[in-house]
Amino acid sequence: MYGHQDGTDGHRYHGPFDRWATLNIQMDSLAKAHLHLERARRAMDHTSVVQSVSNKQWELWISNQKTTKRIEAELYDDIYCVKIQHKYTTDGYISAIALPLVSWEASGKAMTNSSEAKRRFISKHAANCCGVNKCLNLWEWKDENGTIVATNCPCCDFAVEDSRHVVSCSAPTTLAVWALELDKFSEELYDLHTHPDLHLALLLGIKHFKGLEPDLEELQDLTPEARQCYHDQTSIGWTNLFFGLSAIRWGEAQQEYYQSRGSRRSGIQWQQRMLRLIFEIHHAIWDHRNAMVHNDPEKEQAKRNQLEAAVRAEHSRGNEDLLPSNLHLMNPACHVILERSLPEQELWLRQIRAARRQGSANSRIHMAQERALMAAWLQLANHTAVFRL
Repeated sequence: MYGHQDGTDGHRYHGPFDRWATLNIQMDSLAKAHLHLERARRAMDHTSVVQSVSNKQWELWISNQKTTKRIEAELYDDIYCVKIQHKYTTDGYISAIALPLVSWEASGKAMTNSSEAKRRFISKHAANCCGVNKCLNLWEWKDENGTIVATNCPCCDFAVEDSRHVVSCSAPTTLAVWALELDKFSEELYDLHTHPDLHLALLLGIKHFKGLEPDLEELQDLTPEARQCYHDQTSIGWTNLFFGLSAIRWGEAQQEYYQSRGSRRSGIQWQQRMLRLIFEIHHAIWDHRNAMVHNDPEKEQAKRNQLEAAVRAEHSRGNEDLLPSNLHLMNPACHVILERSLPEQELWLRQIRAARRQGSANSRIHMAQERALMAAWLQLANHTAVFRL
């Protein structure tokens, strides 16, 4: 039927109209008036509900922006992101000023790309609703003797153990595990082609947080970008890093580094991968904590015997394949190393084996250079002899 918008040759048709066309125009005008009125009302009242229209999808508007894609994800983020941020600030985990510094995108990507078990682990610990002694005591959980579990940390035995204490615990056995895991973390960062100063800033920050690196003089030698990353993460909190809260600047600085080297890699992908490595450290610390509670003495002794044999075998090789810069690893006597904790013995084995591989590779390079020099000398001598003939 005809309406005022219909016509030919690009001109509107203004009549005369029959009854159906007139009603069509009136309905169109009333619908537009209602739409403008409803939009104005919704702008003033955010609790109003948009009524559905037959055969048409609902419209979703967030902060005066119409959402046309990823509707479920956008709606979920709008509802829960504010709640999570509010909980973190009210519980004192992070200041409201530091919230804009957090890369929520990297955190989301890291969780999405983690296994379901790892996502569950991080979520439960971030919510402080997990198997720590404070929660077990609250739930009146009983041990094998029928006694309600105490709130004390099983590693340091004097602090109340909640999920954040698991990360911040400074018991000697725990610190040995930290040293071992950070050594692995450093190797993984190298494999990701991390900016050297960002690499160092991350290690300095975590080690200082754990008391493993009390001296921060090296921080002054870093680039301004790396120092800014360090300070932003300090504002967010290094404990929060292990629950997925990392500074936006980490990914931005790494992206700039990739671009300066002509790489097509992504800074945000690097950051989510870095967070997943952080989750691995967190999980290893939790495994160590559980081992302190549930360890099997027979398995522990078997592992100790295996490590003892490996330590004795490596120590008996002496300075073989070691560069001068790594000779200090052989300074402790064998019995001194064996008196250390199991994680400390594992760390020594890892370091001495890496040092021997480095020395062996250096020897092969040196041998190849000597062979090339000898071949060149022999070739020159041969030419000289022919010339004399």
